[in-house]
Amino acid sequence: ELWMRYSPELDFDPFLDRNFFKIERPNELQVGLIRGRDLAAKDGGTFTTATSDPQVVFTINGTELVYKSTYKVKTLAPRWNEIFLIEFEDGMTEDDTPTLRCTCEDYDDFSANDFMGFVEFDIRKYTHRRHRDWYDLLPDPKRPKEQVSGKLEIVLRWWHNPELAWEPFLDSTDVDDVEPNELLVALVRGRELAPRDACGLSFKPVTSDPQVRFRIIDTDERQQSTHKIKTLAPRWNEEFGLYCVPGELPVLRVVCEDYDKWSANDSMGVFEIDLHEIKTLLAQPR
Repeated sequence: ELWMRYSPELDFDPFLDRNFFKIERPNELQVGLIRGRDLAAKDGGTFTTATSDPQVVFTINGTELVYKSTYKVKTLAPRWNEIFLIEFEDGMTEDDTPTLRCTCEDYDDFSANDFMGFVEFDIRKYTHRRHRDWYDLLPDPKRPKEQVSGKLEIVLRWWHNPELAWEPFLDSTDVDDVEPNELLVALVRGRELAPRDACGLSFKPVTSDPQVRFRIIDTDERQQSTHKIKTLAPRWNEEFGLYCVPGELPVLRVVCEDYDKWSANDSMGVFEIDLHEIKTLLAQPR
């Protein structure tokens, strides 16, 4: 029996939008992980078919940036169709050649992942340029006994994203000789946040839906951000205004939570900002 249909998964082709900011410095590395094929088998093989649970880890040399794909269960030809937007500018690494390393691993819940190969890219070659291709996974000379095979299909572009250059309060004005009565707060982004939600078949938390709440201590003045879905490195670019008594410098309490629609939010951390301690900065916020 034969049947033909349209599958949108097979048409996944990211980063086709036009780049209107080619004169600006690149500040975002866009990575599209499409699929793999002919990958090395790391699990089973005696009485069962040898296979793997492949996952890809992305790092940039000289930085602490780490991004991980989901893992695909029992397959040597996975399809991810996942996008990673990595905030990266020249100067963030001291190395002369900023390099993206993509390491393929066999995911394990209860032990270290098994190495399946890697591929590296000179990031500068993709400045304001989109490229999609298949790339051979390479062995690690430090682990010569590890079996490596197969390819990954990856899309790359290093471009300027104007959202990352967001500057708040540019349209705000002040009135001379009048005590301020509003505290302006800009929520820009987060990074390395705590995971609270499991994903896939794993019971281990791997992601969150972060939301931030602001409150001036000892008042009813409150604001809250939108929530961002399934990310530990959210970008909000949101502004808030909270009334404060003229002439007083309040304490601002900031709470980050994992948003849940059907239950109470899970705490992800809290801190307080005493405006008395930063009053010299408030006069010149930029």
